[in-house]
Amino acid sequence: DEAELERRRYYNSGNNSYDIYPVMFEVAAKLSQSDKYYHTKATVLLHYFTGLVIRLKIPLTENKVPLIEQALAQQKTALELEEFSPYIYNELGVLYHYKKDYKKAEKYYTKATELSPGWAIPQSNLSSLFIIKKEYQKALQYVDKADSLQNNLQSTSVHRGFIHEMKSNLLLAEEEYRNAIEINSRHFAPFER
Repeated sequence: DEAELERRRYYNSGNNSYDIYPVMFEVAAKLSQSDKYYHTKATVLLHYFTGLVIRLKIPLTENKVPLIEQALAQQKTALELEEFSPYIYNELGVLYHYKKDYKKAEKYYTKATELSPGWAIPQSNLSSLFIIKKEYQKALQYVDKADSLQNNLQSTSVHRGFIHEMKSNLLLAEEEYRNAIEINSRHFAPFER
């Protein structure tokens, strides 16, 4: 749910409800030790959510590197236990995106799209990555793909607006930003642009 992704990223990064998940999955892992399947699932989610909770603190920290490394370690442990989880690959893409290791970010986002071709978020994340790399045609391809998978995903309108803005098509950019505001008026980026 993109509204939830936005809420946790921008509005409640310092005070979010995700801190409880690692505790819950730690208990679940202990209680399920006799059942390999459930124990593995609980352990994967323990590492995934521990890494996620750490990553959510990154925007609030001056020295981001230690948190990025801790979050990466958690996600890599989760991936060792469950190698076909698109959400882990997407999260690794986000972390490498933070590290500005765009080659690895692309690799992990792409793997997430391969494992879950109907999921729009990693497609949108790839678009964001190609915007940063100033590869606007590729960015537009991923925006279009994300939009085809999930209509009215605000990030696609924001990304498309930014692409048009960078290509000096300001009228189309404004139209996309206004569309993004119509989808979700709480996000600052389209207002700012």
